[in-house]
Amino acid sequence: MATFVQRGPLQWQAKIRRKGYPMLTKTFELKADAERWARKIEREMDTGEWRDTRQADGMTVKELIGRYQAEVTPTKKGADREVFRLRVLLRAKLAGLAVSRVRSADVAEFRNLRTKDGASANTVRNDLNTLSAVFEWARSDLSFTVENPVRAVKKPSPGRGRERRLQGGEEQTLLDACSPGMRALVIVALETGMRLGELCVIERQHVDLKRRVARLLDSKNGAARDVPLSSAAVAAIQALPSALRGPVFGIASRSATAMFSRTCKRVGIAGLRFHDLRHEAMSRLAERGDFNVLELAAISGHKSLSMLKRYTHIEAEKLAKKLG
Repeated sequence: MATFVQRGPLQWQAKIRRKGYPMLTKTFELKADAERWARKIEREMDTGEWRDTRQADGMTVKELIGRYQAEVTPTKKGADREVFRLRVLLRAKLAGLAVSRVRSADVAEFRNLRTKDGASANTVRNDLNTLSAVFEWARSDLSFTVENPVRAVKKPSPGRGRERRLQGGEEQTLLDACSPGMRALVIVALETGMRLGELCVIERQHVDLKRRVARLLDSKNGAARDVPLSSAAVAAIQALPSALRGPVFGIASRSATAMFSRTCKRVGIAGLRFHDLRHEAMSRLAERGDFNVLELAAISGHKSLSMLKRYTHIEAEKLAKKLG
């Protein structure tokens, strides 16, 4: 039951004691406000709707993000990218709110401002997914009894994937400008369609040049897979300084990204990112016409066949001939 004690001229303390619940105390200037608060809490206890939000009341979103970044982000493969997104969230207006006070309207406002500032649909989706992950972690690992306000917010529709292809003599110009190590990295990327993060963690002892297979233990999807190597990919790897162990290319993905960007700028290749080489590789394989969708997926490591639809265009006439 609730009790009310006057602590001063303009100070009324409401106190709720009920078996099975923690003791709740809150102070108000008016007794009427204290009684109204107590009635609301007791009604929620009666209906089973009451949630203990005291922990979430005492922590701001900024503080929660700080804990998440320190405890969770370092365990992720895409930690660098997530740190960047968390920094965006830390600058948002909602970062100053108590965790328990964030509503879907606050998240929608953040989404709208990001869009207005020119962030792409995919970027905004990633920001919202990161914020959602923070709240889900607070609920599961910190036992915060709060709703995830991101769930009710409509996310921008996914934008079309980048379709930048190498044009004219760009490939040769790029290769001629690369250092030997970067040149090999670019060739293997174009021959296998591997992601930069995957290329940079391949170990020498996991590459069988005779069988033309590279064993990738740490893929983006978390599952190990064998990557087939073309003759050109094998030749590029063989041209590198030989070593029995250690990374094949000996370069971190962040450094490779920076070097690739500088090289493109130096030779006047505009709008090309390293990840575009994966799109180029898969497009070339699909254009050859001698790989089916399952084979393309085995090469690229795509778990979802729908992701490969942009590379494959099955003609109805050819299907009719197969049907007989």
